[in-house]
Amino acid sequence: MPSKRDDIRRLLVLSGNQMKAVAMTEDMLSKLRGDFDAYDLPEEFWDDLRTEMLDFSGLEDTLVEIYDRLLSHETVLWAIRLYESPEGKAFFGVMADILHESLKAGVTRGERITSAVMARHGLLPN
Repeated sequence: MPSKRDDIRRLLVLSGNQMKAVAMTEDMLSKLRGDFDAYDLPEEFWDDLRTEMLDFSGLEDTLVEIYDRLLSHETVLWAIRLYESPEGKAFFGVMADILHESLKAGVTRGERITSAVMARHGLLPN
């Protein structure tokens, strides 16, 4: 019988944790490029930053510790069954798209609010 930590690692694979982390990192890098555009940073900088940010070595062990501390083995097994069920596969199959679109909506909202507050305080260039 697999240990709780083995089951947590299985759950991390089923949940697509690394794929989500990569997608979120790519989105963050894209946003950073726009934010730092005025600095005219060389392409080598962006390549180096991307390489560093996509190096997730050690992250899985940290996640296993967090899951182990916060979830019972029974809950981990339940989540595995959910991810492997037809309903779970359908639901979680679109979760990355939901997360991606939600993050974009949050960024757009933040930009809109920031612009409105800046305009209200006369801080936007004419």
